[in-house]
Amino acid sequence: MKQLLKKYRILILIISALLFVGVSTYIYYYKFYIPTIFENAQSGRYKGKKGVTFGDSITWYDGKSFFKTHKEYPYKAVGYQEYVRQYFDCQIDNKGISSLDMTQILNEVIRYKYYNNVSFVTLTSGANDARKGINLGKIKDIGGDFDRSTFIGAMQIAIEHILNQNKSVDLYLITPINGFFKETGTKDVPGPYKNLNYISEDYSKAIIDLGHKYNLKVCDWYNNIEVQNDKDYLFGDKINIPYQLHPTNLLYNKMGMYLCNIMGDM
Repeated sequence: MKQLLKKYRILILIISALLFVGVSTYIYYYKFYIPTIFENAQSGRYKGKKGVTFGDSITWYDGKSFFKTHKEYPYKAVGYQEYVRQYFDCQIDNKGISSLDMTQILNEVIRYKYYNNVSFVTLTSGANDARKGINLGKIKDIGGDFDRSTFIGAMQIAIEHILNQNKSVDLYLITPINGFFKETGTKDVPGPYKNLNYISEDYSKAIIDLGHKYNLKVCDWYNNIEVQNDKDYLFGDKINIPYQLHPTNLLYNKMGMYLCNIMGDM
């Protein structure tokens, strides 16, 4: 009985220590680390100005509590936008919506009415396009007749709509962070990527090519942020979720810093 009680006390001490380390790390990282990253930042042309971000749940999560399906529940997501806010001392209108693919994000881009009030726009998609098997499509000449049911067609319409609304706005295209599917072969991964268990590079290549087409800067998370070797730490989706797509705050840190580098040549 005494040995059992001793083991119980040891177990309680271990759990308490782990909880203390976890909470302490959270407080240090999100309350002190993020602000000090940017204490010497050059805010540049976006200081005091405003931008808007379009995307899926990876964009939407910024500043919101993680769902119970996420490993970091109940903490809040410190999204990639927070790093842009901190670095440039600017405001961001977050128009990301969970579960949307590019053909649906296009509707949000068209619905937005305040382009004349923003200095920059970011546009990203890919995760849900791959998961749903959205047809990639083909790049057409600027001002062409685009197929809005395809990934590329919808993105070209979105790009041209944004640039036509505000000709001086800075538009940044962002490739998706590479994610992984455990639902391969099911109805949830239809189309040409049915047997692929990660986001096809076709989507990121299309975004890069569109950047060249329209002479826009591209933040290429897909090819420049390595996730394969540390995906269990960098993605927060719990083991019973059929994909690894949603970043932990550690991955958001990498994404945000990289985006700041692209936007401000940091």
